[in-house]
Amino acid sequence: MCDRLIKLNDNFLKLSHTRLAQELGYSNDSVVYRIYQRKAFPDPERLVRLANIIANRKSPNIHWLITGNGDPMIRAAEPDNIKKRLDYVLANTPKSKVEAVISLLEN
Repeated sequence: MCDRLIKLNDNFLKLSHTRLAQELGYSNDSVVYRIYQRKAFPDPERLVRLANIIANRKSPNIHWLITGNGDPMIRAAEPDNIKKRLDYVLANTPKSKVEAVISLLEN
């Protein structure tokens, strides 16, 4: 999942580490550096913030980020639909993948 997040940022969002950290609500870019080292992954609240980033009228596809299925970017949703999208993704993601995300978040 870290590899997909890195690909998402490097190829589509094109944000600096500092800017990505700001968009995700971190006080500094140390977590983003840890993501690039594959030692950290954003918690669900930060994934919602990630899903709200819009680039070229598209936003990150959290389903793709977690599962690798679908396209990295999708048509930007209305803000009130973001939580529904994340709930849908989590409900339709295999339990093992959700547990892997939780495991990463606990480290």
